[in-house]
Amino acid sequence: MSIRTLLTISMTALLAVAAAAAMCLVVFTSRLDRTATSLNAATDGIRIAEQLEVDLLRHSRLNIQRLPAAADAPHERAVLERSLDEQFAQALQIATSPKERDVVNRARTTVEHYLAAPDDGAADRRLERALEALSELVAFNVAEADASAVDAAGWNRVGAVIGGAAAFLLILGTAGILAWLHLGAFQPLFRVRDTIEQFAAGDRHVRARDAGPAEIRMIARSFNEMARQLAEQRQRQLTSLAAVVHDLRNPLAPLKVAAESGKNADVLHDPIRIERFLNVISRQVDHLERMTSDLLDSARIEAGQLELRLEYCDLREIVRTVQELFTTTSTAHQLAVSVPREPVWIRADELRIQQVLTNLISNAIKYSPDGGRIRVAVESNSDAGSITVTDPGIGIEPDDLQRIFEPFRRSASAERVPGVGLGLAVTRRLVIAHGGTINVQSQPGVGTTFTVELPLSVTSHTMHLSKALQVVH
Repeated sequence: MSIRTLLTISMTALLAVAAAAAMCLVVFTSRLDRTATSLNAATDGIRIAEQLEVDLLRHSRLNIQRLPAAADAPHERAVLERSLDEQFAQALQIATSPKERDVVNRARTTVEHYLAAPDDGAADRRLERALEALSELVAFNVAEADASAVDAAGWNRVGAVIGGAAAFLLILGTAGILAWLHLGAFQPLFRVRDTIEQFAAGDRHVRARDAGPAEIRMIARSFNEMARQLAEQRQRQLTSLAAVVHDLRNPLAPLKVAAESGKNADVLHDPIRIERFLNVISRQVDHLERMTSDLLDSARIEAGQLELRLEYCDLREIVRTVQELFTTTSTAHQLAVSVPREPVWIRADELRIQQVLTNLISNAIKYSPDGGRIRVAVESNSDAGSITVTDPGIGIEPDDLQRIFEPFRRSASAERVPGVGLGLAVTRRLVIAHGGTINVQSQPGVGTTFTVELPLSVTSHTMHLSKALQVVH
């Protein structure tokens, strides 16, 4: 599982727990608020019922004292009766259930019956029934208050459980994520770091463990692939260095033979033999020069010190100049050049483009051991000029086509041909430095075609436009 996936799932789960806890707390708060309202209503109901009992007793006391001479007795009884009526109205207003309203109405009816009845021998009995009805109202509100208190206590416990569970889950989830990150992500990452440090310290055989989250495994695989490629490149460099040393020794033997032969007095008086030895020396020196130039150019390119002396050049003239260099190179190969009638102007370093073409033609000859026709064609379109070099040689395997431009990389079919694998790498970098592209098409046993495309210069575009205008006119 990747770190991103795990964090997404974990954060979603934690947010879900937090959201569920919040919803539960909202419900709990709403329920607790209703319980508190019921408790307040029950408390007010108890207060009103008790006040009704007090006022009723006061009213009955005035009746028992029978003070008709007191000027304020009727007034006080009227006040108490109005107070009783108002308090019954308040009790009905705060009643929270039909059952409570029935209890209030029964008590009100009983009290009103007591108040409306004449003061006779049954008054005490009516008062007792009225007080009992009010006591029933008090008891009902007390029961409601007790039930609300119990309900509130229960919801308090539920809220405590919900809050505690949510806090526990959040803490547990956070601790689990941190523990997993430490053990499952950071530890593999630290191991990769240690592996990279060991590799940088010189241990080229160390490899990172493919373990941990997907991102860490990807980093480990990328590092292992890089280490493998570096090891292969180092091996190719060592092999190429041995090949360079071997190829440098090959020209030395003929040069040494020619030099030793030159000491012979008979040779010095034979112009034909002297010419043959000089040709041998010239060819070997040219070979040494190409090898050292490739090595030097490769080093300059890698160091970013390649300098180009750009000027306007006709691509046809560059091809013709290189053609002359290969006129007498090999009797088994025929160089066929095709160029357009009109100039193909590019802005380039002429010597470097000659080097590109020389490398391609040299390879075409070298990798066509049975001889044949080497075709070189120059073409142009509205944007670029191209050079195509085609040989009937041994070809390149499909798996090697994408790697032949790498330094010291040679195809499997070319191993038997002398070389160090720098020519095409230098060629490609030179073409890219001119803003161009190089492509290859090949079929093993049939031949290979290299195509170099270079952008046309402004001069070439101007000439094409001028010719087009002349045609229009």
